[in-house]
Amino acid sequence: EEISIPPMSNRKPKYLTFEMDGSGWNNIRMGFENLILLAHAMARTLVLPPKRQIFHMADKSAGRVFSLDDFYDIDVINKVQMGLN
Repeated sequence: EEISIPPMSNRKPKYLTFEMDGSGWNNIRMGFENLILLAHAMARTLVLPPKRQIFHMADKSAGRVFSLDDFYDIDVINKVQMGLN
C-alpha cells in the first residue's frame, strides 16, 4: 500500500498539538480522528496529550487516567500518518 506524502513535507518540521478537553470520550475521539487527518493534510507532526481522566469514565474507573494509547494502536497509526508523537 502506497503512502502519499503532502507536498509541504520538504519544509522544516512543524507540529500540531491535541489536547483532551473536559468533554466525554466520544467528543475526544471525534476531535482526535479529525486532527489525524488535519495533521496529515498539513504535513505536521501530531503531538499527543498526556494521560488524564475522561469525563463520564471516571465514575466507573475509580480515578483512572487514560491516554489515546488505551483506545488506539498508535504504532499502526504512526506507520500510516508518519508523524504521531
